[in-house]
Amino acid sequence: MAELDKLRERLVDAQKGLRDILFALRPVALTEDGLAAAVRALAERADGTNGARVFARDATSAVRLGPEVEAGAFTVLREAANNAVKTGRAKNVALEVTDEPTAVIGLVEDDGAGFDVAATLNTYAGRGSLGLLQMREAARLIGAQLSIDSSPGSGTRVRLRIPRSAGPAGS
Repeated sequence: MAELDKLRERLVDAQKGLRDILFALRPVALTEDGLAAAVRALAERADGTNGARVFARDATSAVRLGPEVEAGAFTVLREAANNAVKTGRAKNVALEVTDEPTAVIGLVEDDGAGFDVAATLNTYAGRGSLGLLQMREAARLIGAQLSIDSSPGSGTRVRLRIPRSAGPAGS
C-alpha cells in the first residue's frame, strides 16, 4: 500500500506539472474570454510565488484580438510577471490589460530589484537566458510596441501596446 501511495503522489505531481505547462502555453481563459481574463488567471496562479503578491490591478479590456495576437501578448506579459517574481525579487507585481482608442495596453509593474536593461541585452550570449529577447520577438511578431523601463533598485515596468488593427481577422 505504501508503494501505491507513493505512485499516486507522483501521478498527482505529474498531472499538476502538465497543467502548469498547458496553462503556460495557452490558458483556457485566453481562448474563451480573451487577454484580460487570461491575465487575471495568470495573477491568481502566480500570486504567492517566491512570496510575491501578484495581482490584476486593472484587467478590464473587453477587446478581442486575433488568437495569435492574444497568444503573443500573453507570452510577453507572462514572461514579464515570471521575471519579476523569479529574478527581480519583487514583493508586489501589478498586471493590467486596458483599452485605449486605438490600442490594447498590457502592463506589468513591480517593486523588485530592477536591472540595467541595456547591459542585460548586451550580455545575453554569455548568460544563456533569453527572456527579454523572447519578449521582444513576441511583440514584434504581433506588431506591438514593447517598452521596458528599469534600473537597479527601482523595479521594472514592462508596457506592451498592441494596435487594435492587430485584432480579429475580418474586422
